[in-house]
Amino acid sequence: MRRYSSALGIAATGILLSVIISTTLRGLESKNAEASFNGVAQEHLDALETNITLALDNLVAIGALFDHADYVTRREFDRFTSPLLARTQAVQALEWIPRVPDRKRPQWEKRGWDDGFPSFQFTERAPDGRLVRADGRDEYFPVFYVAPFRGNEKALGYDLASDLVRRAALRDAADLGQLAATGRIVLVQETANQYGFLVFRPVYRGALIPETTAARQEALVGFTLAVFRVAEIVQKSGAVSSAAPVLNLAIFDVGAGAGERLLYPRGAHLDGVKDLPAGFLATRMISVGGRNWELAAYPVADNFRPVRWSSWAALLSGLLLTSLLTMHLVERKRAEDSLWQSEERARLLFATIPHPSLVFDITTHEVLEVNDAAVQQYGYCRDEFLRMKITQIATPEEVNGLRRLRQDRHTQGTGEQWKHRTRDGHTIDVEIYFHSLKYGIHPARLVIAQNVTERNRLETDLRNAQKLEAVGRLAAGIAHEINTPVQFVGDNIRVC
Repeated sequence: MRRYSSALGIAATGILLSVIISTTLRGLESKNAEASFNGVAQEHLDALETNITLALDNLVAIGALFDHADYVTRREFDRFTSPLLARTQAVQALEWIPRVPDRKRPQWEKRGWDDGFPSFQFTERAPDGRLVRADGRDEYFPVFYVAPFRGNEKALGYDLASDLVRRAALRDAADLGQLAATGRIVLVQETANQYGFLVFRPVYRGALIPETTAARQEALVGFTLAVFRVAEIVQKSGAVSSAAPVLNLAIFDVGAGAGERLLYPRGAHLDGVKDLPAGFLATRMISVGGRNWELAAYPVADNFRPVRWSSWAALLSGLLLTSLLTMHLVERKRAEDSLWQSEERARLLFATIPHPSLVFDITTHEVLEVNDAAVQQYGYCRDEFLRMKITQIATPEEVNGLRRLRQDRHTQGTGEQWKHRTRDGHTIDVEIYFHSLKYGIHPARLVIAQNVTERNRLETDLRNAQKLEAVGRLAAGIAHEINTPVQFVGDNIRVC
């Protein structure tokens, strides 16, 4: 493992960098997806908020009509509200709610009859949900004008003070002198499964808002009222699309009690933003008639999911490159180990050659390697040898031979005899065997220099003995022929 630590380090670094780059790209992909979602979500929330604002503006306009007119007829009310309703489709109905004391109830009910509604009366909702004639009370706030009439027939004559939620909103609008909305309610005219809400605008005598609560209660004439179906607001604002929807919307009345906050969509098991699915979410807080609403948009199913191809591609590419590089380094290390082992075996084999051997650079004559037999033969230690040149052990006469080897680098030689010098100055006869090779980056020669000094001496002695023996036989023959003794004097024969 230690020998492969560099490859393991490269692998770990490559994996780490791949993960870091992939994680960074995943973050960018998520941010891009979130930015795309936020762009669409904010566009839809803008449309929803604008639609609500325009609808409330219509209510303010109707209130101004009643502020500055002593009496508004039903026909005038219909003519005034018709273009407002055409401009803003989110409004279910616009209504006029007069303040009617109990003593004037018959008079107001007769006005309804005279306007073409012979069955007109003040009504309230019975416990079983039916609309019945309202019980007697000190004052009433009935729906006297309603536009459009079609679809809102049941609302005509309904006494808003008969319902606790509606009565609370009436009181808030009258006391504060400003728009006041109800919490979620089921409209009297509701036929679908959706929540509604009402927004009241108080109308005072003199067209001015009195300064004190008591003065406002005294000067109160009635209310203009806008009726909304929440689902209609959402759908007609264009905030959601029925064709291939990409967003879900939810609306919460933040100030309502627990379990009463959900305004849209009805039937969902939600009571706040905290209950929405995890993931992208865009919210906006708006004020509607003094109540705080939180609008929330979140993706439908798998829409706006981050596109992960770049992060996966980066991760896989990084891992692939890391794997290839690691494999290359491992194979290279194996090759180096194999080469090292081969070199070790070669060094061991070289060191154990029984004959003195040297490797020298052909160009510089520097000794590159030497074995133990050469150290013993020449008397130099190995370190000395590796600082020497081959010419330092050759006699002057042999230098020319070395130059010849340098000029002809491919010459192979066997059996030549040279004279070399040992460390103590002696000259020895060596029989040279050499071979060209590559030693690392060096063009080199392997030289096996076997000491043949003793062999040459023995051969010389043998030749001299053979020569002397031949001369003796020759002298004996001559003496026999001449019958005279002979004597050797040096290389000559003397006749005695």
